[in-house]
Amino acid sequence: MDLSSENLYFPVMTTDSPNAPSRLRQALIPSFSLYGETWQAPDETTVHVETIATRSQLHDWHIKPHLHRDLHQMLFVQRGGVKLRLDEQRQTLKGPALVVVPAGVVHGFEFQTHTVGLIASFTPHLTAGDQEAEYAIPHFLDEPIAVSIPRPALAHTDLPLLGRLLLSESARAPQAHHAVLRGLMIAFVIQASRLCAPRDGHEADGKDRDQRLVARFREQLETGYRQHWSLDRYCKTLGTSESRLRRACLTVSAQAPMELIHLRLVVEAKRQLRYTAMPIRQVAFYLGFSDPAYFSRFFKRTTGLPPKRFRHPNTLPTDL
Repeated sequence: MDLSSENLYFPVMTTDSPNAPSRLRQALIPSFSLYGETWQAPDETTVHVETIATRSQLHDWHIKPHLHRDLHQMLFVQRGGVKLRLDEQRQTLKGPALVVVPAGVVHGFEFQTHTVGLIASFTPHLTAGDQEAEYAIPHFLDEPIAVSIPRPALAHTDLPLLGRLLLSESARAPQAHHAVLRGLMIAFVIQASRLCAPRDGHEADGKDRDQRLVARFREQLETGYRQHWSLDRYCKTLGTSESRLRRACLTVSAQAPMELIHLRLVVEAKRQLRYTAMPIRQVAFYLGFSDPAYFSRFFKRTTGLPPKRFRHPNTLPTDL
């Protein structure tokens, strides 16, 4: 069943103006609730679904790089194609395809004209309180994903049907609206996760506990990385020991906690250097470094390039 663009317009969500000073807003990466709309914090029931055409055709099918602070997004491209950017990743996909954009990831899309599919935006708390759903998709939404889906594999799922149900429910009266959308969205995400990362469904309890702890640690990173929280503070917040957190991180990601902390800083530094005109000194302060020179040394030690070379890779290496 096609997710055709006929009769599938959905109203734009209203937002309030952010509190950040206008000069800072201009320097930072554009952040929206939905593309082109002023950011506001979503509530825990937020699920918004629309066709790719609904918003993209208003922008000549070109969605410029931006991010969503508090919303995950999933794209299901049924027909057509897209050139996409997910942080540093660039890729071209033809439908059918799935794209996962975790909250905070800079992304942009250039769709082929008349591409058919949907874009779903939803809160990271989608599965909160649903242990079975949390178990089914513990890491699927942690990292960006962009994959083509073989049509025979897609035929063994209900993704097209679930997509149409999500779009239909989005246009209906609000009675029990959020509960129905949430249930359909959970089903859609679980089926998508099976296509992108098949699992046998019988992981050991110990590994599952490690995954949950690391997922909570990653959530806390979003709160503390710019304040340069100590590892001890993270552990106290999580109610665990440093040795326990270290074992879990090494098991799940093959990286120690401090490596994940530094990686989060580097990812954000790359975003600010790549997608904003903020001076390097200001990037350092934005990321919580009191000494811009130390930030430059940290960035070079971690990436192999000083910030200026990363931002302008074609310049002569006079600063090496």
